[in-house]
Amino acid sequence: MRRLASLAIAALLAASAAQSQFVGNNPGKGDWGPGPAGTPKGVKMIVLSGDPAKAGPYTIRLRFSPGARIAPHRHASEERLTVITGGFEYVIGPTDKGPGKYLTRGMSAVVPANTYTSGSTAIGATVEFTGTGPYKIEYANAKDDPRNQ
Repeated sequence: MRRLASLAIAALLAASAAQSQFVGNNPGKGDWGPGPAGTPKGVKMIVLSGDPAKAGPYTIRLRFSPGARIAPHRHASEERLTVITGGFEYVIGPTDKGPGKYLTRGMSAVVPANTYTSGSTAIGATVEFTGTGPYKIEYANAKDDPRNQ
């Protein structure tokens, strides 16, 4: 009987330890801060998992106001994006000219590593991005980089 009680206590402690490693986040209630370095002024960000500034996987949400635009840029790693609210248009290539793809709520896309892309939203959008850090952004034209303005 004592052995059974000891095993039960050990199982409860193990389950408790496993639960303490779980990290949850409610982006609707969390604190939105400024976007990552290099994103346009006014972009807001919340980190859902990982740390975009460090090596390893991360998931963030960026909130773009109506009329926001991010000039052609690229990242060193693949980026997966999903529109959570609003609508978001992206164009592949070193210019933002040409046919774009318009994504609405629930739609997603994958941008391969080192692929230039630009994005804009007429109505505003919240977009979830998953990638591998550290998050770095390189613009096709240095004049478009908000860090240079």
